[in-house]
Amino acid sequence: MKNICLEYAKRIGNEVGWLTQLIERGNKDMMTSANPKYFHEMFSLNTQAVWALYKMQIVYLVNLFDSFMQDYIGDRDNLPEREMNAKDFWKNYLKTHINSWEAYYKIKNAPINNSISFMNIRFSLFVLKERYNINYPSYLSPTIPELGSLRNCLVHYDGDLMRMDKGGHPFRETLNDTLIILQIDKKVNRLMNLNINDLINKVTFDLQIFVDLCGGLIRKPEEHSRELNK
Repeated sequence: MKNICLEYAKRIGNEVGWLTQLIERGNKDMMTSANPKYFHEMFSLNTQAVWALYKMQIVYLVNLFDSFMQDYIGDRDNLPEREMNAKDFWKNYLKTHINSWEAYYKIKNAPINNSISFMNIRFSLFVLKERYNINYPSYLSPTIPELGSLRNCLVHYDGDLMRMDKGGHPFRETLNDTLIILQIDKKVNRLMNLNINDLINKVTFDLQIFVDLCGGLIRKPEEHSRELNK
């Protein structure tokens, strides 16, 4: 279990976290050396490329966490890989938790993504709490539970906030904390910049911290202690 968490925490940091630094520094260097005659064309092209790369980072981050959930539960519960790969395995194996999740979001009656996919981070965090008593701490970014919804909005609807998330609520509602961080005005209906207030780095490294926490490694002992003593 600990090795699973260390492996995924490392991948999250190395394969997603550092990519943001490379993108921004590379873009800055290219714009600095650009021929003034073609500066505006280069700026437009680079902006589109950076925007696309940010989207890919979010998608890959959610996919990594999806894979982590399967490997983590498989390792903790000593599940054979052959069984985990079978059709509808997780739907049957986690039937009790899925029933609890369905009851939870109906009673809560809040604008949340109600999917039972591990890529719905809200659902994954619910399973970890119900099954292993692992709580998502409040000292980490409140946008992480919304990453599954953010992925859906970017991949399926190209950032259109007026489209519906799983569960029948518009993304403008299911991405509430994300939009606050990104300072998206209520009049704006499409996501155009994903890294305002350093969002990409924040969710990446906070998710890395949470994965470590699942393996028993506490990277923020003071904050974690205060969380437990609330």
